[in-house]
Amino acid sequence: MRRDIARRAISLIAVPLAVACGAEPVASRALTAVQGISDLVSASHSGLREARRFVVSDEPGWASLWSAIHSDVTPEPARPGVNLAEQIVIVAALGERPTGGFAIHIDSVRSGSGGREVFVTTSTPGPTCMTTQALTQPVHAVSAPVVAGPTRFVETETRGKC
Repeated sequence: MRRDIARRAISLIAVPLAVACGAEPVASRALTAVQGISDLVSASHSGLREARRFVVSDEPGWASLWSAIHSDVTPEPARPGVNLAEQIVIVAALGERPTGGFAIHIDSVRSGSGGREVFVTTSTPGPTCMTTQALTQPVHAVSAPVVAGPTRFVETETRGKC
């Protein structure tokens, strides 16, 4: 419980610092392209310590991933319902970072006959940005319609200007 309260307090500080450093707050960006995309979780802190990209298409995988994202939060938040017969879950995890000011965002998902492209932006604080001195593990997850074919992640990196 105390850990959860501390994380929320850090988040209240981290977002204004990110804005002051020129980084666009993750929550303000909207998903584009494919209809039927929904945000599931966007957080600065998670239990995902490694940088990874996930596509989950079954209930056990979604339950396991949700628990991993919230492994250090008590009680674990209720998992959003996703109809996995029609939707998949796409997750982008930045991995553990040494300070605040880092972010990851799934900007858009585009589908075509050859599969799906997921556009992901990673933001890092600039060298003169003020950041919280706490470990962070940014993560963003969305649901998207099922599409036949492979998923390809297209990465973009930005750096804050302070």
